[in-house]
Amino acid sequence: MHSVDPQTQHILMMIGGPKRSGERRSFSREVKLAVLDWMSSQRQTVDRTARTFGLEALCIRRWRKQKLRIMSSEKGTCKLSPLEELEMVLAQAFHDQQKQGCTIRYIWFRRTAERIFKEIYPDRLNEKGKPSFRFGGHWFRGFCQRKHIAYPPVVQSGSTDEISKLQHFHRFLRQVAGPLEHHNVNGAVGKFDLSGIVNVDRTPLGFDFIGSKCEMNGGMPVWIKNHGIRRQCTVQLAVHADGVLRFKPLVVFEGLGTRIEKTSELKEWDSRVDVTFQPKALVDEGVMIEWIKRHYSGQIASQMLVLDVYKAPKTDRVLQLLKDRKVVPVMIPPGCARLVQPFRMLQGPFQQACSRIC
Repeated sequence: MHSVDPQTQHILMMIGGPKRSGERRSFSREVKLAVLDWMSSQRQTVDRTARTFGLEALCIRRWRKQKLRIMSSEKGTCKLSPLEELEMVLAQAFHDQQKQGCTIRYIWFRRTAERIFKEIYPDRLNEKGKPSFRFGGHWFRGFCQRKHIAYPPVVQSGSTDEISKLQHFHRFLRQVAGPLEHHNVNGAVGKFDLSGIVNVDRTPLGFDFIGSKCEMNGGMPVWIKNHGIRRQCTVQLAVHADGVLRFKPLVVFEGLGTRIEKTSELKEWDSRVDVTFQPKALVDEGVMIEWIKRHYSGQIASQMLVLDVYKAPKTDRVLQLLKDRKVVPVMIPPGCARLVQPFRMLQGPFQQACSRIC
């Protein structure tokens, strides 16, 4: 049994294990360059490098051919686009439409991309005068990832119905917060201190823990597949109006947690997050009550909790508990959360960052 040198072990960890049947993988700029640097420093062939890291030889040859483009790409980029010029123009057109408050759908991306393709690549049209490149869902997902676009996008202005709901919502806020002359951006909003105004939102996450290990056989690393464990979770984040982090993020895993409570895994969890379990990884009434009891206890001044219209915070038990603890729940009207709730703009980048890490 031979040990793996640190550089090889580091790259194997970056790759994340062997390819499973039917799985489609994409690797970041850093992984591609690390594999190419290892092949150059170890003076290994493409086939030997492919066997070492469990990759396809054709894939490594393509990376070697595109090394200059990979080096010039952004950090964390997974795929290089064959239509980089087109995507830059399309991304700029998207941002211009977003600033004007236009509603942007998937079909807009496709039609605009086809129009730009005809303008930039007139020599790449087929016999019918249509683009030879197919702008399908696979390209669209890669485009959004490369240009850091969260889809569906956040629209800057709303419909007439949304505006009417927002007007009622603002009137309600003025009644709750008190007279407008008591408004002080640096200290308080009416009778509420900024430290007592909390906005809560949640986002689902899905990721894999690959249960595999690497052993050496004749000087070559060999990946041994075990049974993988797939877990889905929901992350609930809370931010105070004064920008101070007081509540830990809540991670709700799928399951009951009875098996983990009997192991030492609890000691390995990060102390900066709270962890709980729910059969479907949802923030239901029980999880919400547990969260309120943990963070709202013994306060003297009234506090405001801003939530979107979600089933769990509207139950009688939750509302009564908030009332007993001097917490005023403020529900954002349906369809208006994306206009007034800042977390909605962070969900896409947050999920992409978690995907890159996991």
